[in-house]
Amino acid sequence: TPLRPGVDRVGCSLIGDVIRTGEPGITDYATSPTTGRGVVAMAYPVRNDEDKPIAVLVLGLDHVKHESVFASVPLPEGSVISVADRNGVVIARSMEADSYIGVATESPRMTPGAPPVTSLRADVDGVDRFYGDVAARQGAWTVSVGIPRDVVPARLRPIWTRNLLIILTAAGTLLVLGLVMAWQTTTHL
Repeated sequence: TPLRPGVDRVGCSLIGDVIRTGEPGITDYATSPTTGRGVVAMAYPVRNDEDKPIAVLVLGLDHVKHESVFASVPLPEGSVISVADRNGVVIARSMEADSYIGVATESPRMTPGAPPVTSLRADVDGVDRFYGDVAARQGAWTVSVGIPRDVVPARLRPIWTRNLLIILTAAGTLLVLGLVMAWQTTTHL
C-alpha cells in the first residue's frame, strides 16, 4: 500500500540506512501510518546494473496473521511461540495474537550468534513457562518458545518411572547373582 499524502517518506531513517549501507533493514514494532495497525517494516535495497542501491522496497508485515502459522507447530497444549523486537515488544504470537501484539515482554534481548537461552518466567498472559530464546533476523528479533511449567513434569514422569524401573531391575539382578555366587562358593567349601 503506498503511503498516504502527508507521510514523510524522506524522514524515515530506515530508508536512508538501507541506501547508505546497501543492506536490508528492519524496524521495531510501530503503528502503520496507512492502516493504523501494528506492523514491522522490512526494507530491501533495489540495485542498479553496477550493484549500487538506487531505491528501497519497504514491506509492512501484519503479524497477527502469523498466528495460524505458529499454531501448526506441534507443541504441548498451552505452549506459545512469540517473536519480540529489539525493544522486547511482541510482534507475533501463536496464541491470542490480537491481545498481546504490541505488549512489552520480559524476554531476554538476544545478540546475533549468541547461544540459545533457557529460563523459567511468567509470560505476558501470566502463565509460568519454560522458555527457549534465540536471536533471529541478525538479532533484530528474539524468537521464544514457551512450554507451560506443569506440562514438563507430566511429560518427564514416564521417563523417570522407566529409568527407576531399569535401575531397580538391574540392582535386583546383581543382588540375586551375587547371592547365587555366594551360595555356590560356600557350598563347595
